[in-house]
Amino acid sequence: ALGTKIYGKLFDKYKINSIYKSFVISNLNDAIKAVKTLSISGFSVSMPFKEKIIKKVDILDDSAKKTGSINTVLIKNKKLIGYNTDLVGAKKAVSQIKIKKKDNILIIGSGGTARTISYVLKKEFKFNNIFIFSRNRSNSRKLINDFDLLNFNLKTKFDFLINCTPQGMLSEKKIPISENYIKNCKGVIDFVNNPPNTQFITLAKKYNKKFVDGIYISMQQLTKQFQLYSTKKISYNNILNIYSKLKKNDSLKKETKKYLSYFANKDIHNLSKIFSQKIKLIDWENNLKGKKKVLDFNKKIFAKFKKIQVKIQNICTENSTVFVELKLSIGKNKICILDIIKFDSNKKIISIEAYKR
Repeated sequence: ALGTKIYGKLFDKYKINSIYKSFVISNLNDAIKAVKTLSISGFSVSMPFKEKIIKKVDILDDSAKKTGSINTVLIKNKKLIGYNTDLVGAKKAVSQIKIKKKDNILIIGSGGTARTISYVLKKEFKFNNIFIFSRNRSNSRKLINDFDLLNFNLKTKFDFLINCTPQGMLSEKKIPISENYIKNCKGVIDFVNNPPNTQFITLAKKYNKKFVDGIYISMQQLTKQFQLYSTKKISYNNILNIYSKLKKNDSLKKETKKYLSYFANKDIHNLSKIFSQKIKLIDWENNLKGKKKVLDFNKKIFAKFKKIQVKIQNICTENSTVFVELKLSIGKNKICILDIIKFDSNKKIISIEAYKR
């Protein structure tokens, strides 16, 4: 979803007539047939297909040859060309966290991402004390042999931990290794980017450890990936600015949903918290200014009607303004409304304009 949103903004910015959509697949062969049939010009590859797709492409870029992993495919003249832009993100992450030659590094996981970071640590940065921890023994052995890594053992104190597993994804409160390892290390790298603050990263912050999160890595690799897809030059800071705006928009959408929930539940206490002192409320009958007047108006509605239901049909943001199309069931009345809700810098609502549709 994050990539879809960012690419949508990038295509708009550069006036590129393209779309970027995410799909869940179970059969790699069928997916590649579909890509060729639909004349798709490129696609991204995520876990668990980054290694499996190596044998399916026609041409391997050096980045894919070196790592044995692909996350980006271009289609030119009906030929599939495999790249690994994760390599860029991995290099930036290692540079950012400042690992020393004597440090013991533990890679957690053994898939395509683990292959990429193994190559970076061993071949690019020439580190030697690299250990692998994975439940997949076959993959672990292959990584150990391919990159001359060391097997995990309980006696070693690890200075840096690198999570290459999906654990922590989608807000699950899981970490790929015991919390004690985080408590006793110098720093962590997490390749999971959704959510930005995984439990792994949250614990690193709790113990004041150095960290590089999955968002930083994703934005770095996406910078390179977009250049491949579009041939346009773009900087990491441009990508980061787009992400920051999207993050702000998502935050305001959440606050708007809270407001509508408080209204539907007649929660005057929390409405008072979310309203600015200088709030304005304008609808087809009222023009109210000030927090007290707006709260009093809501109290009258709550006293008059036993049940209130709010159903959001569409919601979008522009800068600090949220536009919400909704259906309001209040008593026996059902009304279609467009709410235009403006927030201040503290995420307090400063203006609500409501229009009947």
